[in-house]
Parts: sequence; structure tokens; C-alpha cells
Amino acid sequence: MRILLVDDDQPSRELLADFLEEQLGHEVTQCEDGNEAFVMFEKSPFPLVITDIQMPVMDGIQLLKRLKATVEGCQSDVVLITGFGDMNSAIQALRSDAYDYLVKPV
Repeated sequence: MRILLVDDDQPSRELLADFLEEQLGHEVTQCEDGNEAFVMFEKSPFPLVITDIQMPVMDGIQLLKRLKATVEGCQSDVVLITGFGDMNSAIQALRSDAYDYLVKPV
């Protein structure tokens, strides 16, 4: 499966990407912020987007909402990950049509 992985924390992003590619056989494209990810998604939509919530420029919730506002994004699953999980962000993520909400380390 093609996966778009978005996280501004490079070591964390690369660790998760390596696991998804080497252990599970997925094709992972990495981005370090929401704007870069949205541009990448517009060029070629992904069936799964895994994004950190807390990022500069555009956070994961904003990215989720922008993706879900597109025709292609409505057909994609978006999983939000965070190192700072709390009930409010979990509720906001799921109400914004996130597929799942996971606390790091995944």
C-alpha cells in the first residue's frame, strides 16, 4: 500500500517509515510538514495518510480537514499520531473524520 507519512520529527518519521517498508512491505513517501504533504497528495492521492498532530506550518488536524475537503481525500484514510495525547485532541481528530488516533510511540 502507498502511504504518505507526515512528521516534522525526522528520527521518529524515519523509524516509522522503515518499519512500514521493511517489516510490512508498504511504499512510504515522507513529508516533514502539512503543506508539503498536501501538495504531494494533490499530485498523487494516497489511500493512507499517517500524520503527526503537532507540527509547524500546518498541524495534523488542519491537514486532515484539508484532505477530507477534496474528492480524493474523502476516499483516503487518515491516521493521526501524537506524542502529546489528550482527550480533546482525540475527540477533535475523530470528529474531523480521522480513521484512527494513536499515541507515540506507535
